[in-house]
Amino acid sequence: FCWIVSGSLVRTIDGDSFVARLSIWHNLEAIERVRVLEIDTPENKKPTVAEAGKARIFTHRWLSEGTFTVESCARDSFGRILGRVYRGKDVLADRLIESGNAVKFKK
Repeated sequence: FCWIVSGSLVRTIDGDSFVARLSIWHNLEAIERVRVLEIDTPENKKPTVAEAGKARIFTHRWLSEGTFTVESCARDSFGRILGRVYRGKDVLADRLIESGNAVKFKK
């Protein structure tokens, strides 16, 4: 079961995860944790604390620009929505990679 919903930022957790208010049906919303698919950002622990902070700030600013779309088909083992996050043709994962704040996820 896959779905596409619009969302707004509640809070940024780190560079590749956040909490969003998702519009799941007419006048029905859900607060969910979202993990951005296909990227990895630095962890908030030594020796990458500074880089993790930069990635978190970048993600927070991008998400704060307005409503975005989350496209998802699954949850991870932590219960987070695994999603592709975008606004029009502007994809969050691509912007994080282009800015040097993330790398493509390696399986």
